[in-house]
Amino acid sequence: MGTQHLSQMIAAIKNRQIIHLIYNKDWENDQSECELLPLLLKEFKGRWYVLAKRLSDAKIRTYSLDRVVSFSLLNKHGTPPEGVAHYFDNCFGIFSKDTLQPEEVVLRFTKEAGKFVKEAMLHASQEIISETDKEISIRLHLLVTLDFIMELLSYGESLEVIA
Repeated sequence: MGTQHLSQMIAAIKNRQIIHLIYNKDWENDQSECELLPLLLKEFKGRWYVLAKRLSDAKIRTYSLDRVVSFSLLNKHGTPPEGVAHYFDNCFGIFSKDTLQPEEVVLRFTKEAGKFVKEAMLHASQEIISETDKEISIRLHLLVTLDFIMELLSYGESLEVIA
């Protein structure tokens, strides 16, 4: 799951060190190479990701560590953009879109599914707005992205989207 890269990636982030990355872009081993400034690490659903600024175009991208073929530390350094520590604050997982604004989402779960959602929160913004012996309703404030929608669909008939 990419954990073999964690210690070296942490060192690069702490030292603001540029890396040369060889990366499998997709499942067909379509490899790319680039120079990146690693900014922060994020774990989501058992996989590790690095948020990095690509030097060629200054775009911020998320790279899955399990798709890293190899990387090396370069003798170059960079400065992280302002606010990068909060990049994922409004995200369910690893997808963030500059074109989206956080939305208020209200969900109603069956009591059984709701117990799970109460214990393993969907997002840091989660708040319980009502709870009965049959159902639990929660409110979230986040970006409605594909990974969030896929998570909601996994609850099937145990979930009703209110807003």
